[in-house]
Amino acid sequence: MCGICFACCLQCPIITESKKPSDESTHMRIDFDKESSLNNRGPDVSLLHTVHLTETCQGTMQGCVLHLRGDLTPQPVTDKTGNALLWNGEIFDGIPVKEDENDTQILFDVLAFCVTDENILTTLQKIHGPWAFIYWQAKAKKLWFGRDIFGRRSLLWHLPSFTNDQFILASVATTDMVYTEIPCVGVFCLNFCGCDIENRVPSLTLHPWKECRWPAKADKVIDTPQENVWTYLYPAASTHLHVNIDTRGLLNTWIPAISEERAAFASFIPDFDLKKCGDLQGVMRQIIEENKDLDSLADELIQVLLSAVKKRVTNLPRKRQTLPGITNVSLIVACVLRTAKPPANVAILFSGGLDSTVLAALADRCIPQHETIDLLNVAFEQTKPMEKVKSRQVKNKIRGTGLKGQSPADDNLTTTQLASSESPSECLNGCQASLNNSVCAQISIDVPTNNSNPGFSHLAISGRTNDSLSTKPYNNSCPVVINNGHIVQSVHNIPDLTPENDTNMLCVGENRTFDAFNVPDRQTARVALSELNPNRNWNFVEINISQAEAQTVRQSRIRKLIYPLHTVLDDSIGCAVWFAARGSGILASDKGQDFTSKARVILCGMAADEQFAGYSRHRVTYKTKGYDGLVKEVQEEMWRISSRNLGRDDRIITDHGKESRFPFLDETFIQFCSTIPVFKRADLTLPRGVGEKLLLRICAYKLGLQLTALQPKRAIQFGSKIAKMDNKKEKGSDICHRLK
Repeated sequence: MCGICFACCLQCPIITESKKPSDESTHMRIDFDKESSLNNRGPDVSLLHTVHLTETCQGTMQGCVLHLRGDLTPQPVTDKTGNALLWNGEIFDGIPVKEDENDTQILFDVLAFCVTDENILTTLQKIHGPWAFIYWQAKAKKLWFGRDIFGRRSLLWHLPSFTNDQFILASVATTDMVYTEIPCVGVFCLNFCGCDIENRVPSLTLHPWKECRWPAKADKVIDTPQENVWTYLYPAASTHLHVNIDTRGLLNTWIPAISEERAAFASFIPDFDLKKCGDLQGVMRQIIEENKDLDSLADELIQVLLSAVKKRVTNLPRKRQTLPGITNVSLIVACVLRTAKPPANVAILFSGGLDSTVLAALADRCIPQHETIDLLNVAFEQTKPMEKVKSRQVKNKIRGTGLKGQSPADDNLTTTQLASSESPSECLNGCQASLNNSVCAQISIDVPTNNSNPGFSHLAISGRTNDSLSTKPYNNSCPVVINNGHIVQSVHNIPDLTPENDTNMLCVGENRTFDAFNVPDRQTARVALSELNPNRNWNFVEINISQAEAQTVRQSRIRKLIYPLHTVLDDSIGCAVWFAARGSGILASDKGQDFTSKARVILCGMAADEQFAGYSRHRVTYKTKGYDGLVKEVQEEMWRISSRNLGRDDRIITDHGKESRFPFLDETFIQFCSTIPVFKRADLTLPRGVGEKLLLRICAYKLGLQLTALQPKRAIQFGSKIAKMDNKKEKGSDICHRLK
C-alpha cells in the first residue's frame, strides 16, 4: 500500500538559451510535507524522484510506502534507463509473486521488459488484486496510469485548464485545486513523444475495459461520441487536453456476464409447515435439507471465499514480528499459553452482520491459531431516551397528535396467531419481527458497574454446538440472573435491525441502564462474537465516539479525505469507517482496557450486497420488473461499484497507515458467483433476513453462525447511529454542508 503522486506542467515556458525546464515548470505546488495525507498512507519510507518528460518539461513523482510484503522497497522503483513505477496495490494472483518477494519490484521488472502498448496492457489485465499505478516508460516517453476495474484503490486527477496549470495524479488531494476521481474505465496513457519537435500538448489515450460503462451510467464507453468524452472523464472543469478512446484491443474485464439460466423455481414457502414457521432457524434448516443443490453450492462458495480470505491474510511479514526481548519461538509458545498477546496482524470491520461475521469465521480458519484478530466495532453517542420522549411529546402536543406507538394488538401478537395468518409470507414476516426483537444468545457477560465504562469486562462462550443454540422462538419474559452487577445468564431484546428502531437500553428485568453507545451494531456484534471460535484470541474493540469528537475530526481531517465526494451518505459512511479503522477504543474482553489496534490489514465486507441482492432496492426491482429486471440490476451493480464507495473508503482507511482488503471482490470469487443464477443467490419471495443473500446465509449457517445467518441488512450509518447523530431529515444523496 502506498500514497502515490505525480505532477508536471504540460505547457511550460521554454528557455531557449539553456534548453532546460524553467523554474515555473519545475515548481510543483504539491504538499510533500511529512505530516501530509500522502505520508499518512505510507509511513515506512518516502521518496521523491524527478523524471524528464521532454527536453523542456520534467515531472515529480513521490511514493510513500506502507510495507506489507517482501523487502521494504522505496518508491518510485527506477532503473538505469529512466523507467519509474509508483504502485499502490497488491498482486494476489495472475503474476507469480513468492511469499518473500515484493510485488512492486516484481511488477516493475515485468513492465520494464514490455516494449509495445499491448505488452503493458496484457500485463495489467492479468493482475488479481486491487491497484492504482503510475508508470513512466522512458524510452517510449509515455506516462501510464489508472485504477483496477472495481476502484479498490484511490487515484485522483487535476487536469490543466490554462497555460502553466499543472497535471496532477494523486491518491489524495494534495493541493487546494479541483480534483475528481479517475474513472475506473480502463488504462490511460499520456504520450509525450513528439512534444519537443512540435511544441504541442501531449495526447491522452484511454484503453477501455471490455463492455465497460461510465461511472453511475448505463452508457458504454466505446459508444460515447468524441465530443462527450470529457463530460464523463472530468466533469469538474474544462481542460485543453485531447483524449482518444482506443477500441482496437479492449481489455478483458473481471466483471463477467451473469448466468441467465432460468429454471422452474418455486418459492420454498408454500411447502413450509405453518405451525413451525415461527422458528426461522428451522426454516433455514428446511431450505438446506430440501434443496441439496443449494446445500452443495454453499459448500463450494465457502471454499472459494475461504481461498479469497486466505490470500489476503497470509502474505504478511510475520517472520519479522518480534516483541522486545522475546524470540519468535518463545513468543509463539507464550501466545499458545496465553501469557503474552502480540499485536494482531489482521483486523475486521465488525458490525456483527452477515458479511463481516462470515469473514471473521473464515479468517479464523486461515490465520495461525496463536495470533489475535481484532474486531473493530464503532458506535456514535446517542442521547438518553427520556430526552427524546420529552422532545417528541412536546412536538406531538403542539401538533395535537399524541405519542406514536404500536397498538396493543401488535404488541400482544403471539406465535400461534402468526401461524394462523392468511399467507405463509405474512407468517414468516411476522416471525422475523418476533425473532429480531427477542434474540437470546447463550453467553455470559460481565457488565461493569461503572457507567463511564460501557464495555464488556469479560465474555465467555457457553457453547458452539447446534444443540446449544435454541431453535425455538425466544420469549421476551425470559429471566435474567444478576450477580454482583454482572449479567450471568442471557442477553435479551437484541432489537430489530432497522434504522427506525432506536433502542439504547440494556434491559435487565425491570431495571434499565442507559448506554449511550449501545447501538444496533454493538448489540449484534456481541451476539456474533458468541458464535465465533472460542479458542481464538479475539480483541473485541468497542470504539465509542462522542458527538464532539466526531464533529471536530470531521472538520479537521475526514472531510479532506472524503473529497471530492460530497454527499450526506459519503459523510456518514466516511466518518464511521475512519473512526472504525483508527481502532482506538476499549477492549470488551479485558475489563474495558484502553486499546488501539496495530493491525495493518483490515478486512472489509463490501460488495456482498451487490452480488447477492442484499439491498432493499433489489426487492423493489424484483416486485416491479420481475426476475429479468433483478438479473439486470445485479449486473449493473458491479459496474457501478467503482464509483460508489471504494475509492473513498481507501482514502479513509489508509489515512491510518492501514490497508483495506475486500475478499468479496476477489476476481476468482466474482467469476464463480457469475456462474450462479441470481435465483440461487437470493429468493426475494422470502422475508427480510432470509431471502436476500440467501446463499450466503446458508454458508453462514453451515459455518455455525445460526443467529447471524438471520440478521437483516443494516447499513453502517444506521447500525453505528452516526446518521441519527446528525440531521435526521437529510437524504443520503443530498449535498452535505458539513463537508464544505
